[in-house]
Amino acid sequence: MIRKFAKFTAVLAALALFSCMHPDDIRILELEHLGMETMTKPVVTVRVRNDSRKNIRITEGRFTLASPSGRIGEVMLTDRIDIPKRSETSITLPIRIKISNPLAAASLAAGGGAAADRLTVTGEATVKAGAMKKKFAFDNAPFSRFLTIFGADRTDRMPDYENTDL
Repeated sequence: MIRKFAKFTAVLAALALFSCMHPDDIRILELEHLGMETMTKPVVTVRVRNDSRKNIRITEGRFTLASPSGRIGEVMLTDRIDIPKRSETSITLPIRIKISNPLAAASLAAGGGAAADRLTVTGEATVKAGAMKKKFAFDNAPFSRFLTIFGADRTDRMPDYENTDL
């Protein structure tokens, strides 16, 4: 379950960045690290490339993850994310998770990739690029759509979860 939240958060952050610039300007190159600091604080490090001429800042973000059986939990941004212009950098996402339905989370974890295809995302993020500031909202958007936008499926460019420190 924690893996799904971590991937979800990395993809959402990239989607928020992707939406305010040209499609090729912002890219998640890879998920570098996935682990847990505490039960509610995953450690997710992504390698991001910003080819734009603008510094990118994500200042707020809160997303609810749901399955057909109901709400599973929330992912919250606890601090801002800064991505310098014309750079390639590793970013550890400052996030917390709150699981509101442990049974749904357990069934999601047991269901693997097929269960992830039925997930939806609702929430919003505030992104600033240069002088522009915009709120991006998602309402019951399919989780699989976020993966498709970046040309990645659940296994492409993701680490082997059997070898992570979860």
